[in-house]
Amino acid sequence: HEDEFPVTREKYCLVNLPKNIVSGDFYWFSKRKGLLIAAVADCTGHGVPGAFMSMLGISFLNQVVNENEVYSPPMILNQVRQRVVNVLHHKGFNGGMYDGMEIGILCYDFDSQRLVFSGLGIDLVLFIPDNEGEYNYEGLIGEPNLLGLGFTKEYHSCHELAIKPGTR
Repeated sequence: HEDEFPVTREKYCLVNLPKNIVSGDFYWFSKRKGLLIAAVADCTGHGVPGAFMSMLGISFLNQVVNENEVYSPPMILNQVRQRVVNVLHHKGFNGGMYDGMEIGILCYDFDSQRLVFSGLGIDLVLFIPDNEGEYNYEGLIGEPNLLGLGFTKEYHSCHELAIKPGTR
């Protein structure tokens, strides 16, 4: 079904309630070679400036993942960051010194049932079932940073773990 989440094969829904029609928040998915790569981002700026950053983020994720076949979350972050910085400098963007986005990227391997997550200003919370049918949560903490101008550091940190059946 189209309404089944590709990792758990269970029903899901996405709730995206931006404050305005033109927004700086986005989510993005791609299924490639047995992998699900997903991103969620909160771009700096409201309205048109935020939407501009969203367009750059979505475009660069498509280039890096779908065209260049990069699937490692830290490498995706580094390549998207480089493109964002190059475009903003090249276009003479006169926005704030820290224009960019908070972004989290995960890569789930369907065969090995392993998940890799890297985040900048965004964390990932997983709800993992125990033997009694209850759920415990595990937080994967991203770096307290931003992807974009003013942040030139390369990102190498990531969390990797096996996903138990029923994890949400």
